[in-house]
Amino acid sequence: MGRYRMISQRDLDYMRLVQNDNMPDTCIVERPTQTNTGLGGWTTTWTLVDTYKCRFWISSGPSGTSQESHFWGTQEQSNTVGFMAMPWDADVQVKDRITWTHTDSGEVRELYITGIQREDTFVTASRVRVESLRTP
Repeated sequence: MGRYRMISQRDLDYMRLVQNDNMPDTCIVERPTQTNTGLGGWTTTWTLVDTYKCRFWISSGPSGTSQESHFWGTQEQSNTVGFMAMPWDADVQVKDRITWTHTDSGEVRELYITGIQREDTFVTASRVRVESLRTP
């Protein structure tokens, strides 16, 4: 049996730096606040949390292909499901809104966080599950 050594904080910091350098896009994170209108309804206000570097990708359809996820088979989907890598310490919560901008094409998408994965021991990035309404 070999010896295992715990990763040092210096190594972990370096790995996080490398991970961050490989996030080519920009994400603006906003958090919702709901206020009672007094008439039985609610008003949602979005507050800026922060701007981060990120990387977005669309998940595969049920068949495992990497096709654009607007159509799976012949059934039209109302939303696109994808994932986003963000810095390990990004202040994000489920229901936050992300405005994602692709660095090369300038494409912009409005996405909503539906899940966050952070339970790993040596986290170098946060993996966030996002959905967006279908874009034309």
